Amino acid sequence: MNDVLYRLYNITKDLRHLVLAQIFVKPCFLGLLAVKANSLSNLDVNTHIPIVIGTQMRYEVTGHPLYKEIATFFIDMVNSSHTYATGGTSINEL
Repeated sequence: MNDVLYRLYNITKDLRHLVLAQIFVKPCFLGLLAVKANSLSNLDVNTHIPIVIGTQMRYEVTGHPLYKEIATFFIDMVNSSHTYATGGTSINEL
């Protein structure tokens, strides 16, 4: 949802869309990524991918480098140590 609202803000420049997009952000998740903490253990990572996609869109809309760093760190972490041959991204995920 945050991705769609950031895109809508980019088109309309209506600040209400920007504010609403930020409601769909999980600070407890993104905050840990911002400080480069490996916070993916015991999470269903697949359900958090849309939040990170929205974070990348936030970077594209605002130009704030923190959001690009968060998205880049997340994808690097998932690809390097959380993706398994089964196609899942978490331990015991079916």
